[in-house]
Amino acid sequence: MIDVFMDLSAHAADAPALQNLIARSALPRNLGGIARHVTVVAPAGRLRHAVSLPRGWTLAESASPLPELSAALESAGRDRVALLVLLGPVDVSHEAVGVLRQCLERDPMFGFSLPRIACANRCCFAGLTRHGMGATSWLPRKILADLPESELMVEVVGPCMLVSSEVAGNFGPLDRQFECIAVAMIHYMANARRHGFRPVVANRSVVSIDDLDCKATAVQPLPELSIEDYTLLLRAVPDLDRSWQESRSASWERFEMVCRSMTAEDQGSRRPSLLIDARNAGPTFNGTTQAVLGVVQAIRALQPKWDVTLLAHQQGAVVHDLARVYAGWPVHTTVPNRSFTAALRLSQPWHIQELVDLHRVSLVNAYLMLDTINWDIGYAAPRRLEGTWQFLADHADALLFDSTFTGQRFLERFQSARSVPSLVTHFSFDPKEYVRDNQSARTAEEKFILVVGNSLDHKDVRHTVDALVSVFPFRRIKALGLTDAVSPFVTALHSGDVPDLEMHRLYATAEYVVYPSFYEGFGFPILTALAYGRTVLARRSALLEEVAAECDRRGRLVLFERRDELVELLGRLVHGEAVPEYPLGLGLTNGQPKGWNTVARNILEFLESIVREPSRSRWIAREHAVQQLMAYRT
Repeated sequence: MIDVFMDLSAHAADAPALQNLIARSALPRNLGGIARHVTVVAPAGRLRHAVSLPRGWTLAESASPLPELSAALESAGRDRVALLVLLGPVDVSHEAVGVLRQCLERDPMFGFSLPRIACANRCCFAGLTRHGMGATSWLPRKILADLPESELMVEVVGPCMLVSSEVAGNFGPLDRQFECIAVAMIHYMANARRHGFRPVVANRSVVSIDDLDCKATAVQPLPELSIEDYTLLLRAVPDLDRSWQESRSASWERFEMVCRSMTAEDQGSRRPSLLIDARNAGPTFNGTTQAVLGVVQAIRALQPKWDVTLLAHQQGAVVHDLARVYAGWPVHTTVPNRSFTAALRLSQPWHIQELVDLHRVSLVNAYLMLDTINWDIGYAAPRRLEGTWQFLADHADALLFDSTFTGQRFLERFQSARSVPSLVTHFSFDPKEYVRDNQSARTAEEKFILVVGNSLDHKDVRHTVDALVSVFPFRRIKALGLTDAVSPFVTALHSGDVPDLEMHRLYATAEYVVYPSFYEGFGFPILTALAYGRTVLARRSALLEEVAAECDRRGRLVLFERRDELVELLGRLVHGEAVPEYPLGLGLTNGQPKGWNTVARNILEFLESIVREPSRSRWIAREHAVQQLMAYRT
């Protein structure tokens, strides 16, 4: 048997409504067969004489139920029975109470057990909020299947709480400085927790409240925690916030928060939401920026059914004028405080915090890998990149690769990623999307060779320029990625600093374009030079053969393996001799290279397939790993 305290002091009910509520609660399937004594607190209004009470039930009329609850706790503790606390007209069955009692019996230090709160139809349940107070959203009941049977929490109250007899008998009356009964119970729980007694949420125990309707997107089982009560709580319980943040309570709050965006879509109340992480598009003009902004612009052009938000690099957002270019899309330079259906990072992550950021705001996390170069070369990689990418491989929901070559490199190096859904999505091969109309017809004032790369060793710019200068000492050479000129005939251009239009002028007017890189993920310079009809000399690789198969048949592609071979081929070209050309467009269907529009459509269709049946258990496992990482970091 248990005791029951039912607070209806804030429930505006006349005598007949109160009588019906009491009669329903007293049924054997509800409290009738398990309640030893029931205390009902109703608003003052002479209801006591108008309501008939079952045996063992008492009715008190009061606007402040704290004294009556304190008395009920004292009585239950003295008689060594559990006390069921109901805040409002809660419809609770004896089966639900039985599950709550089983939770308490599992561990002597479980002091409170709480059920989940369902709508009147019991098809949805209210999402968890911090300490159980304030507005939340409905979640479909099927999500409970992804949750454990029960979970230990810190201070969290609800309309229904079962208090163990040991707690009820040892922690005195409620503190009457709190006006709200729920806040007083938070303080009471905190006191018990500081003595070792913890609350547990029973996910297989479900109760409902008549006036909570899931047709409304928002629900508030208990009122918002006021600033005054919060200030009092912090004074009385200085570790209140820390206890929540450093416990599993915060994890489950995050999980249910990210599930809410999925629920809103299921109910048709809003479109799916997508956070695009474009933070790698910094204030420079390089291949990463071209890839990131190319995809973003293509998604924008599709006018997708998603509600899109951009997360941008602070200086990059200014340089690329993102707020104006993508007007109508929110642009943030810090992680927004809301949940999304999916988060898509349009380049590889470099730091573990970037993965944690997206995990905390989205149920589905997808990453586009542009290459694995920095991991392989090592010296240019951020610290701890091994751990970052291992975490990515273990916990990402989806991976995208800009080429089969990149995908093979990543999966060979991080083999746990083989089980992750993935998609190879080449970028645009349409030459019209790589040229500027005002540059196409330009001619150079003098002939020059353009060498494209940057200062990293695998780009091989320095050694390539040295080799070319040794054989063609009086040929003009413009080298992107060279730090200093090695000859009066060589112009050194700093990679990333050359404006976009100037780069197009160089591509459009170069006599030959040399791309000597040993290792790439896609190769925008080759596509741009070919789009301008240039002759491109590039180092042979499996990637280059993959890309060439999808290129439009304009320009010429000449492959080399060694620098001396490059010099020989270039010498033959300079003297008008024939050289072997690598065939272009062998993989084209209908002779049409795909454009950015196709890229964006493929990405969104892939994301839609992932979010259609999201793996909530994967999010939970990732959260456990994040908590372990944070424990080490702090």
